[in-house]
Amino acid sequence: MEVLKGFEYTIIKMPENISVDSIDVLLEEFNRNYLVARDNDEFLLDMQKIVQLHRGALLFITKLNEILQNAGCRLYIAGLNDPVENALIFNHINDKTPLFKALIDFEKQKELIFNIEDTVLPETGIESDTVDLWIKKSNVLLIEPNLALRQNQKTILNKLSINNLVEVKDMSEALKKMRDIPFKIDLILLDLEQIKLNVSQFIISLLSLQSCRNAKIICTITKTTTQISIDEALKAGSIAVIIKNFNEEKLSEIFSNPAIK
Repeated sequence: MEVLKGFEYTIIKMPENISVDSIDVLLEEFNRNYLVARDNDEFLLDMQKIVQLHRGALLFITKLNEILQNAGCRLYIAGLNDPVENALIFNHINDKTPLFKALIDFEKQKELIFNIEDTVLPETGIESDTVDLWIKKSNVLLIEPNLALRQNQKTILNKLSINNLVEVKDMSEALKKMRDIPFKIDLILLDLEQIKLNVSQFIISLLSLQSCRNAKIICTITKTTTQISIDEALKAGSIAVIIKNFNEEKLSEIFSNPAIK
């Protein structure tokens, strides 16, 4: 079982094809190696690669949630596709353990993070036809170091029918990939917080590459992002900033700005 240390929570990769017989062994190993000396009290179960929910997976999620609750921790679930989400909700409702979309604080993203204990009904997303056709066909570069946040932003873009995505985790990977890609990037979603120095220089360097020369940049920020960094980004060519708890509606508003077209 793969476990990664995130900024806000520890990320657990959901084991694929998990058998009922192996669950106790996996959880014992998890408890021994990661839970006892944990860095975070909140855990994110990444189910991005899970395409079918079977009995072993359901039992694993239920038992994992139980041991985390007993340790005073909380479990969130991310990366669900529609069939898996529906199956998970259906099964947990039958077990009288509701699983609904959580409305969590602004550092954690709302989209596709679920809290097993929460009883808040899901929010409905906006229709993707409110986004212009040109943006749906755009090639988008997504730069975000946090796996969970990157996954959630990707999900929001996908919900808006934006599927041509290149994902990278940091500045060096972005520059390396953009030198080699054979197509043009139309839009860049850039995490501003990771650029501690030379915000202007990084944006200028990115826009100087052939693949990004005509790209529009939207910077994602947190409440700790300094006004100086924001000002530098705007002067260097960013056309907008958006706080990281954005949802489909908020991003759609940014896309409707004439400056981005």
